Amino acid sequence: MIVKVAASSADIQADLMTLTFRLSRSALPSGQPVYITVDDGVAESTDGLTCKGYNFTDHPFTIPRKVYAECHASADPHFRNFQNYHFSSNGTGTLLLAAHCPADQKRTWEVFIYMETEPNSLVSSTTRADIMVYGRIISFIHHKGTEVDGVLVELPYNDPSGDFHILYENYPVSVLHTNNYFTVKYNGWRRVQVELESEDLYYGQMCGLCGSYDGTKGGNTRLPDGSVAPDLNTFLQAWTE
Repeated sequence: MIVKVAASSADIQADLMTLTFRLSRSALPSGQPVYITVDDGVAESTDGLTCKGYNFTDHPFTIPRKVYAECHASADPHFRNFQNYHFSSNGTGTLLLAAHCPADQKRTWEVFIYMETEPNSLVSSTTRADIMVYGRIISFIHHKGTEVDGVLVELPYNDPSGDFHILYENYPVSVLHTNNYFTVKYNGWRRVQVELESEDLYYGQMCGLCGSYDGTKGGNTRLPDGSVAPDLNTFLQAWTE
């Protein structure tokens, strides 16, 4: 028996028969090991099917992680949205950077950033990022570290729920990986990045300063009510808490 696996399918070949299983890329977690369990035991047919032996085998494979769109806020601050639209603002306060906003439903997750003016400077920096997902709050905080529901944790951190984990990527960059097909990175000062790992789930279903990710020019500056902002200042104010 031969098992061949690809990014979204598995072929099981036995004698002259091939069985193919196919799934949408969004149906399986990218970058994580997945297992196909096959019983390649002996069977024979004599007035029916009789199994003469069992030999269950796990065949592991990993779907390569793919980022379909990314958005970031960096110092000054400068923004680049999911459609590579660039803009700048020296404002301060709490801003909604990105959120999953499916039509007629509540947001399934949100990423807020906190902008403060640097000492003796006119430049603003991101001093904190709060990610709200699964009914939890994951916080990246400058000069403090990472919190989960207000409790400081050490990295790497694997949540007991299995829904998310947090680790360092080229220290001091902290990275939140979720089973919701999005990732958030924080470099400890100034830069927050959101990466979308599913086009099926998120295309045209996003909101916030990162845009609606719908492939249109208007999607770069869409307001909470779905209309297009008349100017950049209106757009920024609409997503400031």
